Amino acid sequence: MNIHSPALWNHLLDYARAGRLLALLLGPPCETWSAARGHLLPGEDRRGPRPLRTATELWGLPLLALAELMQLSVGNCLLLKGIWLSVAVTFHSGSTVLEHPAMPYDEALASVWRSGVLCLLLRGGVPFRRTTIQQWRYGSEGIKPTMLMYSNGSLPRALTACELQNITRPTVHLLGRDENGHFRTAKAKEYPSALSRAFAHFFSERLGRLTPAGEAQEAHPEVFEFIEQSARMTGGQMMPDYQPV
Repeated sequence: MNIHSPALWNHLLDYARAGRLLALLLGPPCETWSAARGHLLPGEDRRGPRPLRTATELWGLPLLALAELMQLSVGNCLLLKGIWLSVAVTFHSGSTVLEHPAMPYDEALASVWRSGVLCLLLRGGVPFRRTTIQQWRYGSEGIKPTMLMYSNGSLPRALTACELQNITRPTVHLLGRDENGHFRTAKAKEYPSALSRAFAHFFSERLGRLTPAGEAQEAHPEVFEFIEQSARMTGGQMMPDYQPV
């Protein structure tokens, strides 16, 4: 769905401010933040897409091509709108999870976790907290260290309960292209099922403690339309995060 649409964005924000969004899971696109950018492609004598950010130029490097600037603009917008929505849901008693790759060890590399806005939200540990996992423990084909910012609940407890047992750590990094010419990082676009289960446990535990105020009311038809569209993936395949018009 296109949250750049003012109608849809205002609809979501109004629902959040009214306390009608009880749980929010979001993973802002990492394609412009990825530490995989600039690496030599395995088996190829060239590098992948060049970096668009650094730790000192988090929101975009200067002197980029127009297509790169447009990609940055979309990525920045999706991240900031996601954070905005997370704050609105959290302060109206809803639970949130924001997922993004873990902070790189190289301090020169860009990361959303080095941004001032997330550092501010995480300062003091209330209402937002942060935890780190490796997605291979939930069945991912790559190791994929991942940081999760969450609110109003105990996400670490749900994550621990849903870790897979007797699973082998992958040895192949998701860099370069596969035999069909597709970037291997595409395999990390979807959460492994055990991780999705952990998110479901986290939200359901919280929802079980919430009691509706007053008499139950029939949901507006827009809500059902929104749910139906959100659950549908056009063509049954994961598309690129950035799709220029």
